Amino acid sequence: MMRNKTILTWGLSIFMLFLLIFIVFIDEKNNEFILEDDERIIDNATQVENKDTLKGKVMVSFGDSVTEFGDYTDVISRRTRMTVYNIGFGGTRMAHHTSTDYDPFSFSYLVKSIVNNDFNEQQSLIDKDNPFSPRFKLHFKNLKEIDFSNVDFISVFLGTNDYMGTKYGGVVPLGNETDSTRDTFYGGINVAVEILKEAYPNIEVIFVTPTWRMNNEQLGGGSAEENPNEDGYYLIEYVDALIDRGEYYNIPTLDLYRESGINKETQSIYLADDVHPNDEGFKHIGNMISDFIISYYK
Repeated sequence: MMRNKTILTWGLSIFMLFLLIFIVFIDEKNNEFILEDDERIIDNATQVENKDTLKGKVMVSFGDSVTEFGDYTDVISRRTRMTVYNIGFGGTRMAHHTSTDYDPFSFSYLVKSIVNNDFNEQQSLIDKDNPFSPRFKLHFKNLKEIDFSNVDFISVFLGTNDYMGTKYGGVVPLGNETDSTRDTFYGGINVAVEILKEAYPNIEVIFVTPTWRMNNEQLGGGSAEENPNEDGYYLIEYVDALIDRGEYYNIPTLDLYRESGINKETQSIYLADDVHPNDEGFKHIGNMISDFIISYYK
């Protein structure tokens, strides 16, 4: 009889021990779920806070035809709640343009007009019978009305025309990091940034590299990843020049060439032709730039 009671007592003790362990385990799991929920709430709140940090700020987006005819700036505006100006001029470059019609609209030249608030040269070209699109002309009109003392961000999305050239001019030599004239791609970047930084030290400049593209058929065609331009340079070398200058000048740089996923295999998804994005491509680029800005300036 005593032996049975002992066995029963031990059985109850073991049962109570397992019950206690089970209760502790469940309590810990509940705490984990609560912690995960709290972390998700904090993460969502942080994203909202990041957007609110940018809300009301002003961004000016400079670029070539990819910017001129694109709506990725609208995506950025919706995502960040900033006012974003599309100042894209098709056919233009970062550095010197051999066409006298397009050179004054190329970025390293245009910044001088912005700083001096003198657009007479560009206006005279707009007034001539030039093949500028209505958007080109509208963007110039909008540019003249921007007060850059109230601008918070400038994005520079250029380089593909420097690399490939256009029907209005050949390619821009790559150059090197010590160049100080607009005659090379490196030099054009240096000239533009130094003028901007001196005149508007409080404006945050952002570089956006060109995406992958196909080369112009009249210049040999083929993938820019596999074939160089007429001077023997590859597009990725112009991309890396932007990244290098971004590091040198402490300018955040988004590498769309490597990170966007736009390539020969996905061309039909993201591009309308050999260079320019389609609607899906512009949306994709807009989201990538938005995510980059939100994460960098959180």
